[in-house]
Amino acid sequence: MNKDQKYNIWQRFKDLFGRLYILQVCMFIWTQCIRKPTERLYSCYNTSIVYNVIVFSVSIGIVVVLGFCLRDFLTLDELLTLCVILITAIISFMLMLEQHRVAEAQEKSNTEQRYNNAISQIESKRPGVVRIGFKNLHQLALEYKSEYKRERICDVFCDYLKAESGVLNNGVSPATVQFILDLLIEKKNGKEILFLSEWLDLSEVNFKGADLNNTNLQGAQLQGANLSDVKLEEADLRNVKLDNAILQRANFKNANIKVDQFYQIKDLNLEQHYFMESDTSNGNFSKSKSLEGVCLAGLDLSNGKFSGFSLKRVDFQGADLEGVILDDAELQGANFMGANNLTVAQLKKVKDSNLNGVCFAGLDLSNGDFSNFNLKEADFQEADLEGVILDKAELQGANFKGAKNLKAAQLEKANSNMEGVCLAGLDLSNGNFSNFNLKKADFQGVDLEGITLDDAELQGANFTGANLTAAQLDKAKSNMEGVCLAGLDLSNGNFLDFNLKKADFQGADLRGVILNNAELQGANFTGAENLNTSQFENIKELDLTNTTLADLDLNDGDFSGFNLRNANLQGTNFNAAKLIKTNFQSADLKGVTLDKAELQGANFTNVKNLIAAQLEKANKNLENVNLGWRFDLSNSNFSNFNLKGAKLNGANLKDAKLNNAQLQGANLREAQLQGANLREAQLQGANLFEAQLQGAKLENAQLQGTNLKNAQLQGAGLWQAQLQGADLYNAQLQGAYLGEAQLQGAYLGEAQLQGANLDNAQLQGANLDNAQLQGTILQDTDFSGTYSGCDYFVKNKTFLESAVFRLTDKSDQPTDLKNVVFSGGVTNNDLPSFTRKRTDMENVLTNIKYYNIDSFKEEMDEVKKILEGNKGDPKSIPIPNGVIKGKYDKDKGNMKTVIKDLKKIINDLAALKKSN
Repeated sequence: MNKDQKYNIWQRFKDLFGRLYILQVCMFIWTQCIRKPTERLYSCYNTSIVYNVIVFSVSIGIVVVLGFCLRDFLTLDELLTLCVILITAIISFMLMLEQHRVAEAQEKSNTEQRYNNAISQIESKRPGVVRIGFKNLHQLALEYKSEYKRERICDVFCDYLKAESGVLNNGVSPATVQFILDLLIEKKNGKEILFLSEWLDLSEVNFKGADLNNTNLQGAQLQGANLSDVKLEEADLRNVKLDNAILQRANFKNANIKVDQFYQIKDLNLEQHYFMESDTSNGNFSKSKSLEGVCLAGLDLSNGKFSGFSLKRVDFQGADLEGVILDDAELQGANFMGANNLTVAQLKKVKDSNLNGVCFAGLDLSNGDFSNFNLKEADFQEADLEGVILDKAELQGANFKGAKNLKAAQLEKANSNMEGVCLAGLDLSNGNFSNFNLKKADFQGVDLEGITLDDAELQGANFTGANLTAAQLDKAKSNMEGVCLAGLDLSNGNFLDFNLKKADFQGADLRGVILNNAELQGANFTGAENLNTSQFENIKELDLTNTTLADLDLNDGDFSGFNLRNANLQGTNFNAAKLIKTNFQSADLKGVTLDKAELQGANFTNVKNLIAAQLEKANKNLENVNLGWRFDLSNSNFSNFNLKGAKLNGANLKDAKLNNAQLQGANLREAQLQGANLREAQLQGANLFEAQLQGAKLENAQLQGTNLKNAQLQGAGLWQAQLQGADLYNAQLQGAYLGEAQLQGAYLGEAQLQGANLDNAQLQGANLDNAQLQGTILQDTDFSGTYSGCDYFVKNKTFLESAVFRLTDKSDQPTDLKNVVFSGGVTNNDLPSFTRKRTDMENVLTNIKYYNIDSFKEEMDEVKKILEGNKGDPKSIPIPNGVIKGKYDKDKGNMKTVIKDLKKIINDLAALKKSN
């Protein structure tokens, strides 16, 4: 290539770049002067047609200029091709730009719609819908990149809380408020900060009880907010404005806050007070500001000024209190445990010298002066009190447990009323607390050697584990109710006339202790050593109600007439003891031994854990013993026992052995005696009303004058039983065996005797009014003088005729009356015989306690009248019509009803046995 050619090529390149520069200038003009103004036009008029026409026209002009610039370098075809390509590219770009703009406009429209929907939701009155609305707003904030838009949403949150949960408006539930706060307020060290804390204007909002632990509130506006009970542990509260805020019981533990931020909190003495039309000019309302119940644990409060503040129950644990001013502050119940740099001098000017309930546990208070201070209920556990002055200080209920370097001499100068004080673990040897009130004081483990307690009040004091060497407790005031002397050596102590109710003597050595006329109700003697039963013989009113006498050896003791109601006697030995008329009501007798103990008249009503085996080993004389209601004595053995007048009403005596037992006048009302053995038992005058005696064995039992009304005697064995004058009204005797039973003068009105065996029974003068005798075996039965009371309804018939009519009228078939004596004829010899038998029965019944002999005499007088009214020759009195002589075949008798009834009774008994 020659030099001219090279020059031409170079010249062409220069021309090309020059023209490209011109093209760049044109593009700049297009961008700045054409495209941007048209975009603004487009945005103003929202018309894509105008915009596209202008842009397309300008673009074509640029292509023309570009073609002109390249005319020397390209052929006409190439130039046309290039123009077509450029125009196509411009059109494609414009189409893409238009699609983007349409999508952007649609998205903007959708966002606005979502925002409006969320606003509508939070205006709802339904909490669930409100929460969804705030959740949607929070999602929008996440999508927004603009701080302006996020701040707009933050304002919505804040405005809602101020309007709906203001201090004077509690329309929103605390749960909803907490939900909104969780979305609004960021946790410290959060991954993304949506809402800057300085945007938060939450003044006058009611945050009561909210959880704001570990949150970032730096610079937030909380003026006048209610922060009571709010949790703010480890929260960042720098520059937060708390002017007039309510902070009761708020928890600021380890929060980042300065002490001066508390100075402008709300004065609660003016809260909810209204001064309508009042003159408050020049008024002084600088009353105490309240931080009551606030937790300031772990904060740096050094040099803080809390003069006049109410700091009741404030938690200062671990706080730095160096130089803090507490003049005229209220500190009742404040907790200073573990606080740093607190001195007694700082407390010297607190309001009214009142440190009631303040906790100083573990602090060094040495040489401090608490003279005349109110230290009631104050806690000094493990505190160093060396040289502390307590002159006339009030110490009721104060806790000095384990306090260091505290001496008796310091306490002696305090107010003498030290009721409820805890002095556990201290050395108070040789101290003088004469005339002190030490009620309910705790002396556990205290060294009280040589202490003087003359006329001290010790009710309820606890001396467990104390050293009482040379101490004379018996010189204290006699009222020592509730005192705890467990495990102490009290030997030879004199508690004459002392009130020792509810006293605790567990494991104490009581050798030679005098308890004469002492009141011991509720006292606890469990495991007491060297306790002699004679020491109880002269206690006041023999009353040991609610006492605990567990695991003691009280054999051979005399506790007759003692009141042991509700006592705990578990495991105690009463062998051979005299317990006559002792009241054990509701006592716990688990494991108590009563071998050969005398228990006449003892009251065991509602006792706990007493079993029959314990009573079986006692002395057999249990006369008048009271075993209360529903006592379980099933399968017990009381054969040959004396149970006269015993109260066994409702007792469970199923299958019990009571043969030959003396039960005269006993109360067995509603007792469970199914299957019990009562052969030859003495039951004269006993009360067996509604007793369950199904299948019981009562052969030869003495039941004269016994109350058996409504008793269940189905299938019972009553052979030769003595039932003269017994009351068997409505008794259930189906299938009972009454062979040779003596029922003279018995009242059997309404009695159910279906299928019973009355073979050779004696029913002279008995009343069978409306009795049921279907299928009854009456062979050789003597019904002489029996009456049914139906003579008022059957005309022209004698007493005898009425009775027989009743027997036949109750059956579909005539009863088997072979050899049955129905003679109403009474000879002159018969009356003296009746009189003799009557006299014998009355002599027996007269000696039975609790039996009304007059009632029996009235019944026998009625029988006598009937007998006298039937004098005459038996043969002269005809047998009434309908009574057929001779023995009937049993298959002709009406036995279907009887068998059906008996089957039902048998099934009932089987079910009863199974259930028990």
